[in-house]
Amino acid sequence: MMIILFITALANWTFILNVLCLHLILLRII
Repeated sequence: MMIILFITALANWTFILNVLCLHLILLRII
């Protein structure tokens, strides 16, 4: 059970980091 929670937390963090990186790239382009 803990492994599943860990994997989901990791996936959420990677998704948040990807969104932040895309936002920074878009801000740089604009």
